[in-house]
Amino acid sequence: MANRLILLILIIISFITTNNAELKAKIIPSLEEYHNFLQNAEAGPNSKLVFYNKDKLYFIDFSELKLQIREIPAARGGCLPVISPDGNYITFARGVTDDGEQDKPCTSYICPLSTNGNAVMVATPAYVPRFVQNASSPTVLYSTCAKHSDESKKTWDGCGA
Repeated sequence: MANRLILLILIIISFITTNNAELKAKIIPSLEEYHNFLQNAEAGPNSKLVFYNKDKLYFIDFSELKLQIREIPAARGGCLPVISPDGNYITFARGVTDDGEQDKPCTSYICPLSTNGNAVMVATPAYVPRFVQNASSPTVLYSTCAKHSDESKKTWDGCGA
């Protein structure tokens, strides 16, 4: 199922990036094709997709009658986006995502999954933010460091010598 989902996401959105780094995307399948596929997804036809391109975050709401790719202005400069379990928020990171020798730590934020609203800082340093599943309200979990003595490890592997 995961491979099928990845393939469908690749089919759903065709990215063409121009020299001025503007995103141009085309939604390929019909709304009916999406809904037929999404009937078996956990959120069904109310599924949403958030993605990163050229220092901006975008989303698609599959419950809409006309599918559109929309920017999330409050999340400009963000990366590593994740949608909340209720589908109303995203959490994301800004800054250097591996603290290494950098002076600017990564900071995590939360904001509405919409074209308006403000981002609110969750914590700093805060790496690879994720939502806690089955929480009574949106709750963000994050790593407080990303430095390793073993250079082969990455932020999401946890911290320690």
